[in-house]
Amino acid sequence: MAKEERDNGTPFLETLKYYLYYTHSPNDAAKTLCVHRNTLFYRINKIKQLTGVTLDNADERFQLYLSILLLEFSSISPVNL
Repeated sequence: MAKEERDNGTPFLETLKYYLYYTHSPNDAAKTLCVHRNTLFYRINKIKQLTGVTLDNADERFQLYLSILLLEFSSISPVNL
């Protein structure tokens, strides 16, 4: 997924983060990302295709969301804390 993101400039990780955060409101996720709802679903389907995730159960969604947060946290410099 990271390769696709670099090659196409599509923010898949950010898309997945907000899709998971706004699980029950894809419209809010699309607004936060400043994209159309159809674009959001296109990206989510592309993520599913590239990674094999289904996003069908809470455990999988939680693990993915936590992983994204940990990636973000690990990129924060201790100087900025």
